[in-house]
Amino acid sequence: MPELYRVAILIVSDRVSAGEAEDGSGPALQKLLKAQLDSDKKILFEVTTTAVVPDETLQIQEMIKLWTRSEDEAPNLILTTGGTGFSPRDITPEAVSPLLDREAPGLVISMMTGGLSKTPLAALSRPVAGVRGSTVILTLPGSTKGATENLLALLPILPHALSLSKGEVNKSHPVIPAAASSASSHPIPRDTCSHGHAKKSAGVALRPRASPYKMISVSEALELVLDHAIAAAKKKTPEKVKLGDPALLGAVLAENSTAAEPVPAYLASIVDGYAVRSREGPGEYSVSSCVSLAGAGELPELHEGTIARISTGAPVPKGADAVVMIEDTQLVTASADNQHELAVRILGSVEPGDNIRAIGCDLAQGAVVLPKGYHISATGGALGADLGLIASSGLQELLVYRKPTVGVLSSGNELVELGDAIRPGQVRDANRPTLLAAIRSAGFEAVDLGIVPDMPGALETAFHRAVKDLDVVVTTGGVSMGEADLIKPLLASPPFKMHFGRVAMKPGKPTTFATCSDSLIFALPGNPVSAAVALQLFVIPALKALANHVNPITPHIQVKLLHDIALDARPEYHRATVFSPPPGESMLVARGTGSQASSRLMSMASANALLVLPSSSEHSSPTLPAGYIAHAIMIGPIQ
Repeated sequence: MPELYRVAILIVSDRVSAGEAEDGSGPALQKLLKAQLDSDKKILFEVTTTAVVPDETLQIQEMIKLWTRSEDEAPNLILTTGGTGFSPRDITPEAVSPLLDREAPGLVISMMTGGLSKTPLAALSRPVAGVRGSTVILTLPGSTKGATENLLALLPILPHALSLSKGEVNKSHPVIPAAASSASSHPIPRDTCSHGHAKKSAGVALRPRASPYKMISVSEALELVLDHAIAAAKKKTPEKVKLGDPALLGAVLAENSTAAEPVPAYLASIVDGYAVRSREGPGEYSVSSCVSLAGAGELPELHEGTIARISTGAPVPKGADAVVMIEDTQLVTASADNQHELAVRILGSVEPGDNIRAIGCDLAQGAVVLPKGYHISATGGALGADLGLIASSGLQELLVYRKPTVGVLSSGNELVELGDAIRPGQVRDANRPTLLAAIRSAGFEAVDLGIVPDMPGALETAFHRAVKDLDVVVTTGGVSMGEADLIKPLLASPPFKMHFGRVAMKPGKPTTFATCSDSLIFALPGNPVSAAVALQLFVIPALKALANHVNPITPHIQVKLLHDIALDARPEYHRATVFSPPPGESMLVARGTGSQASSRLMSMASANALLVLPSSSEHSSPTLPAGYIAHAIMIGPIQ
């Protein structure tokens, strides 16, 4: 029999989960359990984990599944409080029953009997009891009084039940002295419940030796990320942004933008020359004293037998229907001071409309200037011409999707800020500068959230504050198997919801993705290269999806390897430099950036691509030879 029985307490309450009420049942149960001693005065129960969830079936089930996922780490006893009554939101029994491998009706009878001995209202409770794996699960009422009375009824036999559920049939069972199970000996406290994350349960020596998180493929992970990003993006309301506002750069149009004015808005000359009546043909003409210059405004009508000087872009006078280039004319007479042309000879014939831009020929009024979904001045794309086009059409503002807000924090007691003194065992934080720069280079603004120590309270506070204000939170560190890796347990507890905790990739296997309401959380590994690669594979596509990019996934291109590359047991994202084709070649070529250790940031600094390499089990040879055609994800310009 174990020295201590590990207990997890799950508070089921819409109001407590929303922060609108304080819970008394959880602390009361903890105090009651802490006071239970066996005949040798040894403590029997240790509350190792508490959590709060709303009255939602899936969230109740997911928390219990998480706690019981690993047989070695599962608590011996799970107590739920709340949701066992008759109201429409009381669904705890229905949520818990399908999870039980074996029901325990005797425990239910004991709870009901204990409750009914105190009040006939106990008949309105609907408790459930049973075993999942080797864990006993009891559902208790949400009231402090009801929860403690039900538990007190079971305390004399509970250690025996827990021992049996562990398969310890040949050992003696502890007996709880009557005084220890007396409700009057242990007044019920009225303090609040703990909203803390899942804690390590039985000391470092008994920590898990294998990750409890399922390994999924990169494609599965990316699909999950994009599903949640797209769902969150659909809830965002587009906003009007004035032309000239820097917020337009990189934004995506939420509607077709249509021209408010035709371009050009008047008949305009394409060349410098003379406005003429085309039917009058070649010959000598007097030159009008009115000169048409760009911006000159409306001119008098051109009379028969005369022509008018005109400059490029200037309006064509009424009566004229063509423009003759200055190169196709000769001067006949000029004023005495040579400042004015009096007569000019037209040397050739022109057709109506020659050298004239028609009204709306570039862009008709009401025509679509840029379509919905257009990415404004995307890097390497329009280079500002799209905004110039918008300006020329008379539009003053555009309806765009708001770009997501994203924050980056680093976790770790060993991290030191730039400029601070460094001691043995400490390292400077390279992750935040790397990720912040990469996010900004992709066209998104990023907020620096600083360094958070490996302390549950500090991490929990930082996460709650970040998801309150930001669409995306990116962290590095704290997601592996070390005793100070606290972020995964935190993200596995409400109000957070973890979607994956391991990905079959090198580097970046511990990459974790969670959500909190509509905020996306990426907990990336602490090794700088692992974090940088995971950012490119998951975070950047998520940001694009949140910004409503038509295709948020970075496209793959084909490249030819310049040297052999050994394959790993996992699919690898090999840092490489892609070059333009050498003489006589038509395909881009790629060279690795040296040692691919996940701590070696130099391999990322000199890379402009990630080579997508299969695992060794997926390929016929353990090595890809020079000349092999590989896929690459471009993360920088081609060299």
